[in-house]
Amino acid sequence: MGTGVVALLSGCSSVTGPDGETATQPSTTDESNGGDDSASGDTTSGANTADGPTNFEIRLVGPVGTETDPTLFTDAEIKSVGAVEQQRDSLYGLPVTLTDEATTETSETLQSVGVAENPDEFELVQRHDGEEVTRFEISRNLASKIAEGEWDGEFVLMFKSREKAAELRKTLTEG
Repeated sequence: MGTGVVALLSGCSSVTGPDGETATQPSTTDESNGGDDSASGDTTSGANTADGPTNFEIRLVGPVGTETDPTLFTDAEIKSVGAVEQQRDSLYGLPVTLTDEATTETSETLQSVGVAENPDEFELVQRHDGEEVTRFEISRNLASKIAEGEWDGEFVLMFKSREKAAELRKTLTEG
């Protein structure tokens, strides 16, 4: 899997924020759609929760001077994973919902380091089996919802390639 920057957006139905802002385009080039069947699949409750070490995590990376890059959540803390959906601007979204506990912990961590005030200075890094796979920008809409205490743990991971979104969906639902 290649590394690229994609957007992390709040909500499962839209990639446009309240002020009409849109997701930042990923920095990688588009790849083939991959012929996966996840676009027509239903939401899967529960992520890969097999016993053993977690192989998927999202970590926060901040601006220079930030001392840590805490793990925000792992695959065990994902309550549901939706189907890959084509969004506008040739992007593909993967809706994900965290457990209530993970939502609270993630919100508190993001607020404590100032993500709500300066979302452009932070990225979320997806790691699989200890290796960095993708970096996500944090949308202003998501940062605003977290700051206002209105985030419900739902977000959309945006990819330029349906294949990459489908790979992550498979990782989260099947292990």
